[in-house]
Amino acid sequence: MARPTYVTSAERAIGAVFVGAFVGGSSLIGEMIAPSLFESNSSGGATSGDVGGIGILFFAIAVASIGFGIGIIVVGVPAWLFLHRRGRRNWYHAALLGIALGFVATSFLLIAMYLYMDHAGAGGIADTGGEVMLEGRFTAHGWWSIVKAALYVTLAACPAALIVWRIAYRKVTVREA
Repeated sequence: MARPTYVTSAERAIGAVFVGAFVGGSSLIGEMIAPSLFESNSSGGATSGDVGGIGILFFAIAVASIGFGIGIIVVGVPAWLFLHRRGRRNWYHAALLGIALGFVATSFLLIAMYLYMDHAGAGGIADTGGEVMLEGRFTAHGWWSIVKAALYVTLAACPAALIVWRIAYRKVTVREA
């Protein structure tokens, strides 16, 4: 009896990491600028002929892609190896891994950043919506801010994980004796 399985090679896996980093970074920046495409330009913002804006866009994509690449290498590759060794090689495993790692890693980094800023004596830490930390504790707004940011990154991490999976794996049929 034959059963399908997925196989990969080191070359495809390495290439997939690079493409996944670019897709993740581009998706994240795309999520940031997409809402502004539907706003009116009455405030004197950048116009379609603004060449400096294009340079900044490419720079932002490059920085976000490097950040995504570091995340994929440090967090994603070990988790992927764990799933790969256990035979969890389907697209839905890749999607769930991207969702889980995107959310958890972003939450962890934001919590660590806020705690460091509080420890460094930044006082009451706030963002544009209100206090994130007050007297060494996270506020309700702070936790909600962390969850929103983590969900935002997860929207880029899931498609990046699926593209990494698609590039890295090939379906083969294994004949069982």
